[in-house]
Amino acid sequence: MIKFQTLKYRRLSELVEESIRDLILSGQLEVGKKMPTELEISRQFGVSLVTVREALRGLEALGFVERRRGRRGGIYVTGTKPDVAKSAIHFFLTSKKFSPVHLNQVRVIIEPTMVALAAKNITEDEFKRLEDNVNYCKTRIGTKRSRLSHRDFFDIEDRHTEFHRLIAEATHNPLLSLIVDYTLDFLTSYEKANLTPDIEYSLSTLKSHQEILEDLRTGNIEAASQHVLKDIRLVGDYLASREKTD
Repeated sequence: MIKFQTLKYRRLSELVEESIRDLILSGQLEVGKKMPTELEISRQFGVSLVTVREALRGLEALGFVERRRGRRGGIYVTGTKPDVAKSAIHFFLTSKKFSPVHLNQVRVIIEPTMVALAAKNITEDEFKRLEDNVNYCKTRIGTKRSRLSHRDFFDIEDRHTEFHRLIAEATHNPLLSLIVDYTLDFLTSYEKANLTPDIEYSLSTLKSHQEILEDLRTGNIEAASQHVLKDIRLVGDYLASREKTD
């Protein structure tokens, strides 16, 4: 005997939202372009203005469109905004008691493979960006001698985090780069919540990054993976120690 599955009821606003979203993702509605008015959208879809407004609110929440005021106001296509998705993921994981330990476990799994792939695909321009990153941190730390201000410390730490993002980009794998980018956002949040200026910590991270850069230059994939692991564990252990003492 045939068993029919229950049909899922969907509101008209959800169908309109999905249709517009698909047009944006396919490129038929270009980023930066002004969309038709609510009245025109309503007429074309054959639905009420209330339905259109509800659909547009959903698209705004996801960062696909935005409303602009003034003489050139209207509804504009903005594509997707990573910060919107990041905020939603951060809120979800916070509710699951996501901790630096979980973050460290994910980084240990992903980043040694990431640096091995980057070693095979990295370009000279990407090497230059990594070198500029390391040299900036080296100079910034070197001018401060024995102490770092709060501003200096977190600026340097932002650059240290960016070093890992640059390696992710050098893999030329956009999905891997996105995953690493999201993961490192959590690292930044934990650092700003738990760390205080510590020049020795910044120097240790800088040394690890210099080793990783040298490994990439010489094509020593095994050493690069090991130095990435050392760097991740340094950060993880330090964050754990700060959580215990604060």
